[in-house]
Amino acid sequence: MKTITSTLGCLLALGMLSSAQAQPTFLATQASTLYRFQSPSAVSTFTLSTRVVGMTTVPAGMNVGNLNGGASGGDVLCFGIGGIFRLDDALGLAPTLTLIANANQGTASPVFVGTRLFGPASIAPGISTFVEINPTDFSQISEIPMGLPFGTGGMVATSATDFICSNQQTDMIYRYHMGDTFSTSIGPVPNADYGGMEEYGGTIYATFSLAPAGSGRFVFGSISPTDGSFTQLADLDTYYNTDGVTGLAILSSTSAPEPGTLGLLALGIMGGGVVVRSGGVVVRNRKGRTL
Repeated sequence: MKTITSTLGCLLALGMLSSAQAQPTFLATQASTLYRFQSPSAVSTFTLSTRVVGMTTVPAGMNVGNLNGGASGGDVLCFGIGGIFRLDDALGLAPTLTLIANANQGTASPVFVGTRLFGPASIAPGISTFVEINPTDFSQISEIPMGLPFGTGGMVATSATDFICSNQQTDMIYRYHMGDTFSTSIGPVPNADYGGMEEYGGTIYATFSLAPAGSGRFVFGSISPTDGSFTQLADLDTYYNTDGVTGLAILSSTSAPEPGTLGLLALGIMGGGVVVRSGGVVVRNRKGRTL
């Protein structure tokens, strides 16, 4: 019995491990067009009600916004023209935007660090700044110069105080430490307008609007945090958005193994002497960050 119990325990553990973590779903925007894909060869496109300049997902256990129910953990947060929005039916047939705050926040790269919300912005006379944003009404709390010219694009957090960002004027990737008034260059990226950036599973992903608009491409890929090199993974569309502002968000979920799979495995190894019943699906949404 000890051997049987041990074997069954191993099978249960293997079953849980083999319940593959679903491929992440990538959401990218160019103006009011939403691109959704898991595989670069299968991209779905949708038209949203307004131009989106940046996206991320809300951390688990958190609520943001003060209109129409706001947005909660796992929801896609969109910074758009005319306000801050929740992307409803993000994985469905008709994704739509719901206004959750009347704010014209200037950052197109929202980045959550715990319950705090940050992002890059630009101010006269043409410099990039690092801002903290109130997650309830999306008003600006603070602003610090980053030592970079106008045009800081995608941004991700690599720790509670450190960030990686891109800049369209210099076509470089930089490292920024919260509170500093300077940034340290990491390496070059393609000649592009503003890009989106998010981290998932230890990989930094990015969208870039390869200049010039009208003849360039809107592409998706990964960025090395050590030298800034960009590996293109998908060609999404023609780059038609003349201001180059794009967004990127990542959704992921993990499901428990289906009941039948573990039941059949257990019956096979134990000669039908034991029936294993398993039920329920566990879905876990995860976050993350662009301008």
